[in-house]
Amino acid sequence: MEVFNHQLPCVSSSSVLFLPEEDRFREFVPKSLPKKKFIHRPVSFMRNAIQGQLYTAGSEDRSNVLIKHFQVDDRPLYRDSDMFHSEEDLRGAILSHLQLKFGQFHFEDLIRAILILADSDNNEHISLAEARTMISLMMNNDFIMTVVLAGNDKVPNLIGYCGDIFVTEGVDSYRLQADAESWDLFTSLPPWPTRVRIAVSILEFVEDIQDLFLGNLLLCSLSDASIGLVSEEASFYNLEWLASETQIREHLKYHPCVSSEDCTYGPNCATQCGPMGMCISNTTRINLPQTCSILETFITRGAPRTFYPKLKGLVDRCIAMDPARKDIFMEHSLVLNDLKNSLWYEIHLL
Repeated sequence: MEVFNHQLPCVSSSSVLFLPEEDRFREFVPKSLPKKKFIHRPVSFMRNAIQGQLYTAGSEDRSNVLIKHFQVDDRPLYRDSDMFHSEEDLRGAILSHLQLKFGQFHFEDLIRAILILADSDNNEHISLAEARTMISLMMNNDFIMTVVLAGNDKVPNLIGYCGDIFVTEGVDSYRLQADAESWDLFTSLPPWPTRVRIAVSILEFVEDIQDLFLGNLLLCSLSDASIGLVSEEASFYNLEWLASETQIREHLKYHPCVSSEDCTYGPNCATQCGPMGMCISNTTRINLPQTCSILETFITRGAPRTFYPKLKGLVDRCIAMDPARKDIFMEHSLVLNDLKNSLWYEIHLL
């Protein structure tokens, strides 16, 4: 296939190329990548959009969108754009980047999906401008994880992109945690059944990111800054610190350290500092204990009196999970299912 014979129509950050409403992407998504249909949105709301914030469009489109901008601090995949003489050159660059980032996995289907996205005007040719755009986007972990998790209903749809800017469906901001000294802790909580539905959707996402084709994904930052709300369900709109175990190991391999505080990836993922002053390349956390710690007050306050002791016991068991246990992944699954099923059963009794 001949490539690089036209220019990308998106030429500035004030306009975004929006993905057409069609299924070309779907047929190339592997079974391990949930399928998602990208949707079309008007571009006019981009004119005065604020980076990284929710922005409600005008009367022509009342849906919320989230505009994401990423400044590349690392070296780009290739500095010399003349190296791209064919689609195979671009394919090789993408493969090299994915292997460097995630390790040795089967990326063929993911690469085909990325190339489909790169062909922004759907003419079965990839221009030099389109190649540059996709490479710029791939430097953003948030963008890559949005593509990897395409089809997951807990992740906003990718709507469009331009250069190092991309746009997803918006979410409503929401606080899962309140300052313990603030009255918000007592006054801002929705009814308990609503909180249960939100909490269960978070637990479902934790379950969804286990055993993917990249292995297990770890939530290295789980906070109000990464979770929003859509129709009383959680939506993970910031995937910057969502990482595979291999990705974390590769990032920290041979990293010099004085203490274990030097061996961190994001706010919540860490390894230990070894005796030789180098980070040990094994992760020391799992998703569920931190998730339960964040949700503890959210789901226990206001719970039915007869259910509270059981719920508190389940949450405490979850928080106390030891990632060093040999059977930790079986324990992870059992605790998660017990908590999720118990919550569902209780609200169905109300």
